[in-house]
Amino acid sequence: MKNLLIILSIFLSINVFIKANELNLTYTISKNFYSELSEDKKLQLDLRLNEIQNFITNNITPEIPNQLLPKNFSIKIFLDNKAQRDGLYQTNTNTGQHEISINAFQIYSQGIFSLIAHEIFHAIHASVKPNEATWIREGLAQLFEYYTTGEFNGRNLSELQQKPIVNFFQPYEIESSSRNLYGLHLLYFYYLTEQCGGKKLFWKIVSGLQGDKFYYEGIDLINSILINEENKNFQCKNFNNSLMFFEIAKHHNNTQYLAKNSPNTFFLTSLNLKLNYPTFNSNKDFQEFMKYLPLFSSTKVPLSKVQELKLTCPNCQVAYSEKKFPYNLTTQEPKDIKNIDVIFVKIDEE
Repeated sequence: MKNLLIILSIFLSINVFIKANELNLTYTISKNFYSELSEDKKLQLDLRLNEIQNFITNNITPEIPNQLLPKNFSIKIFLDNKAQRDGLYQTNTNTGQHEISINAFQIYSQGIFSLIAHEIFHAIHASVKPNEATWIREGLAQLFEYYTTGEFNGRNLSELQQKPIVNFFQPYEIESSSRNLYGLHLLYFYYLTEQCGGKKLFWKIVSGLQGDKFYYEGIDLINSILINEENKNFQCKNFNNSLMFFEIAKHHNNTQYLAKNSPNTFFLTSLNLKLNYPTFNSNKDFQEFMKYLPLFSSTKVPLSKVQELKLTCPNCQVAYSEKKFPYNLTTQEPKDIKNIDVIFVKIDEE
């Protein structure tokens, strides 16, 4: 049985101890903060904290493999009404304690459960891979939100929809939300796990390769895991293949988001997540755009426009996507150019 200790606190003072089936939850509430609440607000706060307790017990804890957490693993969560960010995980440099700061105003929001799941995952991940690459940490944390709540982070995906041109390896900045970058990495890990191994692959990425003493991180980790997997899908052979075909999947058949029973392996985004891409008036405009497009990024152009402007990209992987059922995808240029988009994935610099 997992022994995960969660300490919820709003500053210090009044201690209320509640024991759950698999968790010991400690709520520590500031006297000043608590005294300003009406009796109704105090009751609402108590009920909300119990809802969070039940969510952690019923939704988060069952997702975590038993062998992943050390005995008596604990997280201290501060509900701070002066916090500058919705949520932030960090390790106390003096005590080694895993700590999460949550903006207290988020406590009644619809997104509090996703926020709690996201930050708790960071704590769990940091306990086994403290130096993992940020893009892996953030992508997996958002996917863990989906595993525990059944909902994707709509704000980040919406930002990606509006600003789809983003460098996959662009560094995260704490002061800048970079929501389209978060959305990109969420979708990548959703695609990777759906195509190449599901939750088993998810937790293998979290814990690292068995026996490697966690030397593999970032691209090397993903690449090593995929190479050693027994998945015959071309998109699962290595990291480069997964990223290249993920870019194709971003554009192709964005109408059947969860069509898991379909033989088409490139379903990805939903109908309301159509990505906005630029239009081109000449091959010169296209070449200039591709020159500054980040590596392993992509764009989509109607085949009729490609032929009209004679667009070329020698350093791209090209795929042809049908815009109507049965939504076929091919690397061979079709004879009928109607309702066909050309997906260009930049795989090399000139």
